[in-house]
Amino acid sequence: MKLKYLIICVVIYSVCLVSQQIWLTKDAAVYVLLARSLAKGRDYFDYYFPEPKPHTFYPPGYPFILSLVTRLFGDRLLVLRMANIVMAGLFLIILIKVLNETHDKRYMNFIESLVVIFRHISLK
Repeated sequence: MKLKYLIICVVIYSVCLVSQQIWLTKDAAVYVLLARSLAKGRDYFDYYFPEPKPHTFYPPGYPFILSLVTRLFGDRLLVLRMANIVMAGLFLIILIKVLNETHDKRYMNFIESLVVIFRHISLK
């Protein structure tokens, strides 16, 4: 059982190292900056402008989770990328369980494949 989790961790770490350079999109950069702001005990402000102002474009949930990860494991992009992949995996597990309970089993393989494909595309 421990070997299974070790393999999963190594795969996640490897994926993070390979895709770290292409991960930082505009949205991801804003989330990282907001998470850093929250992790340092500041308010939910855009500190990357000359005059900081309250951030009103993105909701604070995801930056808050990233700020907890930053405070626990350090302020590195690799750590934030790993957290993003773990949260995406948890989302897929929960979604598949919900879909299994609410939809016909004949269509589940197709629906699960679509979810995985579209999530993989959105991670790029």
